Amino acid sequence: SRDLEAIKKLLWDGIGKGFEFKIIQDTPEYLEFEVSKCYLSELANELDAPDIGFALFCAWDYGFCKGVNPDIEFTRTKTLMQGHQCCNHTYKLKKV
Repeated sequence: SRDLEAIKKLLWDGIGKGFEFKIIQDTPEYLEFEVSKCYLSELANELDAPDIGFALFCAWDYGFCKGVNPDIEFTRTKTLMQGHQCCNHTYKLKKV
């Protein structure tokens, strides 16, 4: 599958310990998650390197989505890595 179900299965189902998140919206065309805890952000901040953490871990999400399906538009306006209260991940499938 190369739809939003693939995003959920490949990225979010196996994300493991160290992350806390909830699904805000889940339809075949739109998927939204809110991440409230990320051990990668905590580690980067402990090392006083959130800019490096952002470049290594957060930027990866955009390429991952394009690799699953170029018709998935990924957006995020907040990240824990950049000091926000959450990461807001949104995925929009342009063609169903």
